Amino acid sequence: MTKFITRSWLGVLSFLFSIVVLGASPTTNTVLNEEALLDAIRDVETGGNDHARGSHGERSAYQMKRDTWRLACRAGDLSHSFSLASNPVAAREVARAHLKRVMM
Repeated sequence: MTKFITRSWLGVLSFLFSIVVLGASPTTNTVLNEEALLDAIRDVETGGNDHARGSHGERSAYQMKRDTWRLACRAGDLSHSFSLASNPVAAREVARAHLKRVMM
């Protein structure tokens, strides 16, 4: 079975969940919280380096593996090739789709 989320993502999500999500009131703009969480994940993973490559095939500022990238693209109805992982706009869209998928 494919691992959908890395340990570092789990750590970031659990840490930031209490700050970003639980700290939000029902009237708080969820999009801002989602963007703040994506920023934090990017910063923890690579310090914002869009061209980062991990030792196990991870790419992008969000350090996603090819299989995770594909699953996130399917879940988010995106058609971004893994070769676009260093593109900050494409990587952010895929990371957002992955975040929504794992936070369901």
